[in-house]
Amino acid sequence: MTTENAIDWNLCVKLANGKRDLAQELLEMLIKDLPSVKASINSLFTTNNLEELENRVHKLKGATCYVGVPNVKQIASDLESALKQNDASKIPLLTNQLESAIDQVLDHYEHINIT
Repeated sequence: MTTENAIDWNLCVKLANGKRDLAQELLEMLIKDLPSVKASINSLFTTNNLEELENRVHKLKGATCYVGVPNVKQIASDLESALKQNDASKIPLLTNQLESAIDQVLDHYEHINIT
């Protein structure tokens, strides 16, 4: 996925029942939280606190259900599954992919005009 496709604005609006103002508000709330979410995920992974990492990823996955960031949503879902299954072979890669996907969303948001 390229940075340009990190946010699907049409999906954002669809998920907000066609209400552009609500879609923008929900997206902005997510964007505001993403830097701290990423830092938290990184810290929890680095300290091997997999139970809390699973909780944090679950919350992120839930937040992405209302905003058009399909790549972050999919990777969060995959990582949550890997954590639940204690799949040590997938957790590092998926954590890295999730952090990259968050960066792509943040970068894309800086370059789009949704008003």
